[in-house]
Amino acid sequence: MKKYTFLKLLALSAALCSLFALTACRRATAFDDANAKRLDITINLSDTASEPVSDTDVSEFVTRPERHLPFQPTELSYLNDNLNIRMIEINQGMSYGFDTDTGELYVMENFVAGKETAIFVTFEQPFDQSSEAVLTIERNGNVTAQLLPVGIPDDNTLMFQPRDMADVDYWQAGAYSFIFEMDGGRAVRTANFYDSTYLKILAVPVRANYSGRIVSCDGEWRNGATMIIATFPIARANVEYVLAPELDLSDRRYDLDTDVGMFNVWQALTNLQTRSNDYTLIIGYIRDPAANGRALGYTYGMPTSIVVESEPDMLATVPHEIAHCYHIGDEYEGGHLNLELNPPPYGMSGRDIMTNRPVSAVNPHVVGGDRMGVRGSGSVIYEEQRAYWVEGGSSLGAVTSFMGWGTRADSFTMWTTSDIWNHIYRVFVGHVAGDVVDAGHEAEYWGQCPSCYGNVFDPNFYVECWQCCEFIQVTGYDFQCTECLSHWSIDDYYDDLYMECTSCRYFIWYNWFEEYNSGNDFTAHATHQGRFIQITGYIDDSGAFIPSPWYIYESNQTVVTPSGLSEYGVYIYDSAGSLLSVTHFNLNAYAKVNTIDGPSFVSLDRTPVNVSVRFLPETAPIVIRRGEKII
Repeated sequence: MKKYTFLKLLALSAALCSLFALTACRRATAFDDANAKRLDITINLSDTASEPVSDTDVSEFVTRPERHLPFQPTELSYLNDNLNIRMIEINQGMSYGFDTDTGELYVMENFVAGKETAIFVTFEQPFDQSSEAVLTIERNGNVTAQLLPVGIPDDNTLMFQPRDMADVDYWQAGAYSFIFEMDGGRAVRTANFYDSTYLKILAVPVRANYSGRIVSCDGEWRNGATMIIATFPIARANVEYVLAPELDLSDRRYDLDTDVGMFNVWQALTNLQTRSNDYTLIIGYIRDPAANGRALGYTYGMPTSIVVESEPDMLATVPHEIAHCYHIGDEYEGGHLNLELNPPPYGMSGRDIMTNRPVSAVNPHVVGGDRMGVRGSGSVIYEEQRAYWVEGGSSLGAVTSFMGWGTRADSFTMWTTSDIWNHIYRVFVGHVAGDVVDAGHEAEYWGQCPSCYGNVFDPNFYVECWQCCEFIQVTGYDFQCTECLSHWSIDDYYDDLYMECTSCRYFIWYNWFEEYNSGNDFTAHATHQGRFIQITGYIDDSGAFIPSPWYIYESNQTVVTPSGLSEYGVYIYDSAGSLLSVTHFNLNAYAKVNTIDGPSFVSLDRTPVNVSVRFLPETAPIVIRRGEKII
């Protein structure tokens, strides 16, 4: 291994210590303050995106794989002429995002192919409504369609939307130009539409038992994918909502008015998961609230949630539960919060969705609906953001995040936020425009996580202490274990180096990360095939792990178990006893129940374990541990 000079060691130590202080979701913005408020000048975002990122002292520590920057951000350009156009808005759910770091709006620019899209042309002042206007749509330089206005939402806005997606070649992937012409004036906006991967949901109507009263669903559950299609950045054809036959759980052991019956219903639905882990989520629909009319929905953990069909906000519950699959946090008091991915309203408290540690929301820019006179506890999507249900042709006005506490009213009083949209976009497309980091930004792009497919910036490095097996952060050439105080040098550990993914917080074996990214051209992760092992069972009241059958399967799945700081972990070794990977997992020792009075948590006698981890070719023994104890 290369030896370091004293000065380089000092620089390395300083660089690594500074990495510890960086947040996991630092973002580069593609707009300056002026452009965030009014984009009426020619902008070419690709000019700065192509700037090479300079190496730091960390490159002396590890040999970085060949880096491929994410896709260039969408190019915006304007030729205003005499039209006084404020913006050509491309809307697949909302026109403007809300920057939670600054409290300002920005133009949405992460679009997917195959999804219903509306275009709004806004003017700085009222326009002559008798004028003839046309919007020409080009893809890859060829005219796809010419559209006439279909509505005038207000005196400053024209709206365009194709009657059918066939009129625009189903919004196939490509480089688009939206050319607006009116009264001899011409304005152009360009954007890229990218392909997305698939989402597969199993929807199961349940014939349920309520203290001997047997009730079946009425049929509304069949429309459960409505808000997924509306609010997720996924092609309409790529949302597979599988309608299962009715599951008869009318036996008294499934009595939904008892704790045991509620658990047994969840377990019966969970057992419908395939050996290849095909379903991102299994949704069991029951007609009426459980627990003697108090439970409006519940879960004992992934991959299954129970939803009440008769609730008015049923449609919003479905994307809420699916978003949890991708580490999106709750936005209600006492929930599981993610302060990084979707900051909850200021002052809200709960537990961190990754670590289960108590946290409080500290972002003053994020305001809940209950403080703004808008239904729901979730963060507000302001009227100026133009939340729009494209498939239903409906402007929603001011609404709140579907990650908040339900309104028990119309589902369309809740919607996605731009933070949720952008994170789900990373999952299903593989990049977002704002992830491009220019030379003037601290956060440096390293590559794509081979577990969650998220972008990795400025990672922290760890090793497992050979003395006590504690994972410790590397803080320089020489470092000390914080658990047993043993002293080590990086020479001892160079081949056993792990990095913490800034997206999912996995500890990734660096050699694996390097090999993966050396062949990653960042075109999308749809072809990233891998082998997984599904570890299932439960931990009984004595603390022993009781296994269920485990399955090895191949998949390009995007859902993996997050690596929290839990004392529980899955340790994978090779035949020589070397540790290949470790996945910490949190246990849900309770059922999460949404009651008529708000969310509550019910303690369990046995705790389900359902962990999906990468199965490496060198895998020999797999060990489940609680701290140092093998269970």
